[in-house]
This record gives sequence, C-alpha cells and structure tokens, in this order.
Amino acid sequence: MFDILGVMALVLLIAGFTWLAFRARRAKRTLVKWGGLGLAGLLAAACSVALVVALAGFYKLSHTPYHYTVSEIKVAGTPEQLARGAKFLSVCASCHSPSGKPPLVGQNFSEGGPPIGTLYAPNLTPAGEIKDWSDGEIIRAIREGVHRSGRPLLIMPSEFFRNLSDADVQAIVAALRAQPATSAVSPSTRLNVLGGARSPPHRVAMERGGLHRHLPHGRRSRAAHPDQGDAVEDVCGLCQ
Repeated sequence: MFDILGVMALVLLIAGFTWLAFRARRAKRTLVKWGGLGLAGLLAAACSVALVVALAGFYKLSHTPYHYTVSEIKVAGTPEQLARGAKFLSVCASCHSPSGKPPLVGQNFSEGGPPIGTLYAPNLTPAGEIKDWSDGEIIRAIREGVHRSGRPLLIMPSEFFRNLSDADVQAIVAALRAQPATSAVSPSTRLNVLGGARSPPHRVAMERGGLHRHLPHGRRSRAAHPDQGDAVEDVCGLCQ
C-alpha cells in the first residue's frame, strides 16, 4: 500500500528545490536572488508538508489503534439467518456491487474519483478472499473495520455497524456465505501519495457509494430477533 515511488519523487523535489534556493541565494541580481530564493523555498516547503502528511496518512492506513480479537464462532446458516442477512446485503450492495444489489461482486472506487490510486470495495461472494476467512474474522471486519491481516479496511464504515447485535452480524455472515461465487478476487488496494494525504479515504468512497444517505450516524441495533424491533431499519433506514 505504501507508494515508495511517490515518496521518493517528493524527496527528490524537496532536494531539487532546496538546491535551487541555495543557487538563487548566490545570485548577484537582487530580483533573481530574492525571487528565486522565495519561490524555490516555498516549493520546497510545500513538498515537505506534502511528504509529512502523506507519510502520516500511510501510517494511519497501515496500523489499527487497538488490537481487536477474533471470536471462534461458527455461523450455522439457518433459513432465518439467511432471510435476515439478505436485508443487510441490500445495504452492503451500495458499495460492494456496481449494480447496487447482490451479489456483492465488488466495485472500483478509483474510477471517476480523485486520482488516489487503486481502491476497491472487495468482492464479498465466496469467489472473493473471504472464502479463506473464518466467520469470526468476517464479524471483526464488519464491526471493527479490520482486515484478516490486521490492517484497517479503508472503505468499511464500521462505525455504523459496530453496535449490531450478535444475531444480526451472524445473519450477515450467513448471507455472505450463501451468495453464488461470482467474479474474481478484487485487486489489492494501492494508494499513491495523494491517497495517503487524504487519509482516511472512506468518506469519499461512502459518498460515491451512496451509503451516507442510508446510514444515520450513531444509531444502535436494538434487536437480536425480528419480534423485538427491526434492527435492520434501525441501522440503515431502508427497510419498509
């Protein structure tokens, strides 16, 4: 995910502009001396700020602030879980499907957006990488936005799903597993220095996917069972 070429380019620009500033300082003509020194110094300072911001962004994108444990749960995949989980998948499709509906074959968030690199909402059908994940790892990804490897999931708005009940999050896992294996594993995320500087980029992705229109911030999933209240509606506001 680290854009070493972009970082090296910024370092070279900083070095080049700094050298030009020293060269301008030695000029005998006042306009050339102070004009060149000011312009080269300003450009060197701007590239330095961009480098620091990008490096800080890459660090945030590669490290989670907490250690989130993985449960050993095994989801049964009952008919009730599949029916309930299907309601949630209609929300997930806002980001994870170009058609806006299941199956969740993944979607390219790089296309048509800011030039931040390669950024995909991954394929969440059994043809994608979650086929190798445990149910606990998928639940952690939903609630905490953490990849199986431990890195943050960049476009996973887990703050909206953190308070889902155990029954609801298990229903989502069951529905994900039951999808037809469609398409292929999505390309790996690779952000350039602009993507690092824009950290975290998931707000941009959410706006493109339309998810911000469906998920009221801070709502809590109230129910573990349908007869105790509609947790799906409480989370996404879509179900009628």
